[in-house]
Amino acid sequence: MYEKNKYQVIKNVALNDEVQQLTFLPIKSRRFDFVPGQHLTLSTSARGLNLHERPFSITSSPSEKDILQISFKKYGDYTHKLASLLEDDIVEIGGPYGDFELDTRYPNITLLAGGIGITPFISMARYAADKTLNNKITLIYSGRSIGNTAFLSELVELQKRNPNFKFFVHLTEEPNLEITNIYHNTRLTARDLQQYINSIDRSIFYVCGPSAFTQSMRYNLTSLGVRDKQIMTEEFAISPPNFLPREKKSTWLTASMATLVMLLSLYFIYQSAQKKINASTTPTFQSTSSSVNTPASSSSSSSNTATPSNQSVSTPTSSSFQSTTNQNNSNNYQPRTRMS
Repeated sequence: MYEKNKYQVIKNVALNDEVQQLTFLPIKSRRFDFVPGQHLTLSTSARGLNLHERPFSITSSPSEKDILQISFKKYGDYTHKLASLLEDDIVEIGGPYGDFELDTRYPNITLLAGGIGITPFISMARYAADKTLNNKITLIYSGRSIGNTAFLSELVELQKRNPNFKFFVHLTEEPNLEITNIYHNTRLTARDLQQYINSIDRSIFYVCGPSAFTQSMRYNLTSLGVRDKQIMTEEFAISPPNFLPREKKSTWLTASMATLVMLLSLYFIYQSAQKKINASTTPTFQSTSSSVNTPASSSSSSSNTATPSNQSVSTPTSSSFQSTTNQNNSNNYQPRTRMS
């Protein structure tokens, strides 16, 4: 089990209208050992907020002793409340979690960020600069506009500090953007990736962002000859099952299976009831040779029973429903989902 510890808010900053950044220090001196790219879980009851455990990417570098930092997009009640935390408020932090980790064994590292998917890559870029890594790191950042992207000024500084780090930005809602070697006002395509990528051999590719972005970038990368085992993906979306740390997912899966069994049971009960209704509701008609009403036997497998042309028989029809469940692909490259 992962340990949880109490931390104190020491800084709360709005990076733009949509993105908030919180910085924490531990109440007791305790080292939080993590690898760039991992995430933590956070909960708090400060000032009656009663915010339950949710995961957030760590944006601080492991080289920053004791300090932990998260950055997140404010898009719901939970994150807006979280953004209202004040200095000295207490939160509970658990982790670290996840295997979306910076792997420095590869000389060439490409980071593809969609929107708030930039957060784990900030930790990686900060760490690479702090440790003066020799790895060639290329960050490709896709967003909507200058106003809703974060860390742009810091990326410029990181590029100055680290000669092995470079970044490119694609903004889809900035038609008047001044095009430079770094900034572009078009969607990110396979042709763009081909220009930015140093090498496919001895390279690893990290993709983080909304589901549509990660799927599109995986397709583009594979079309360029990148193998699946070279691609690591992580999805950011609202999907509570994948918000859970790995060891808690089994509980959710058990509950999901129980729900599925219940739905299937209701389905079979419904079908059985419909058959009984169909059997008890037998249409009658007036025989041409007798004044006695004779039940008409209906059977799809018999050809001996006929219905008079002047008699209309109404046959009840059974309706069915289909339940769908989200199935997690268990291969190594199935993306996870997270909030920040």
